[in-house]
Amino acid sequence: MDSIGILGSGKMARDIGLYFLQRGHQVLWFAGSAESLSHVENFVQKQVRRYSRSGVIKGQPAFHLLSDAAKIRKIDCIIECRAEDVEKKQSTIAAFNHLLLKNGPFLFTASSSILPSILHPACMGCHFFYPVSITACIELILPAAADSDSKKNATNWLRINGLSVIKQTEKNAFSVNRLLLPVQAESLRFIKQGIDPKAINEISQSVLLPSGQLSIMDSIGFDVIAPAVDAYVKRMPESSQKDYQEFHQSLKLLIAMGKRGAKNKDGFLCGQPLPWLSDNPVPDVERKSLLKKRMLSLFILTCRKFISRKEISIDDLDLALKNIFMADMSFDQAVNSIRDSEIQEVLLQGQIESGRSYFSS
Repeated sequence: MDSIGILGSGKMARDIGLYFLQRGHQVLWFAGSAESLSHVENFVQKQVRRYSRSGVIKGQPAFHLLSDAAKIRKIDCIIECRAEDVEKKQSTIAAFNHLLLKNGPFLFTASSSILPSILHPACMGCHFFYPVSITACIELILPAAADSDSKKNATNWLRINGLSVIKQTEKNAFSVNRLLLPVQAESLRFIKQGIDPKAINEISQSVLLPSGQLSIMDSIGFDVIAPAVDAYVKRMPESSQKDYQEFHQSLKLLIAMGKRGAKNKDGFLCGQPLPWLSDNPVPDVERKSLLKKRMLSLFILTCRKFISRKEISIDDLDLALKNIFMADMSFDQAVNSIRDSEIQEVLLQGQIESGRSYFSS
């Protein structure tokens, strides 16, 4: 049994901790306030009772809630899970510096957008996908400065714990999330063109992306997505940044309006009206079909671009499609199954411009 420190008390921190608790490890949750620790305790106790009744957890699981890192003298793994804020993450990790000596514990950040080397010299990225018990897949970001033994040991430890590992460097980090940026940005463009969000959510679903993009963004939360998009865009070439400026600014506007998504029941598909007029709310069958073709083509072309640039391998793409996006087919199987001539023509061209459809109306 390993001892695992979870630095944070939010949704992902709780979910990651529960995953390791189910695997028989001792889990220690660290939070900055008594109120946060109380929320974690209530949540974990409730889940443990449910898991015990269903037989998922046998015996009494070992978990503790702590606020003072200085009291810890030995721990096997530390997973930082705070919000996407560099300074908050750095200060949280710094409290454990007395443990982060040579041959110390694994230090991971669960960040979805911040490079691990920015946070601590010993840090590696371990980007989990919610819910961890279902996806069981992570992006492992290995900084160039990490020694080969650390990289190997970290990879093995994660795999031993039942996680499929997509290994990345800091140059191609977070490729799985970044694959979705074009279709998410296009979904928002369609909203601003006056199309009903529920129709757009359906339009964004495909054989490769069974879940609608608006429901995904609502579930994750705008306050989580916006800083991640900002971080991704800043690391892009200047020529590509302009394609996502409107997307990022629109997310910031929604946040300023108080919208967070499902967490406060105010997002794309729930809550108060969006700030853009909906003058053509529900497209007819023919128009909806054309937009669905556009979305699928856009995602396929994005995947091809990532593969050609070595941002992701075909094997890792298939792993992400299966475990994270829950697709029933591999990438090649899905592309080969498409018989629609209009989609094939766009794929043959190999490009699709932002905000412009190549499909005839």
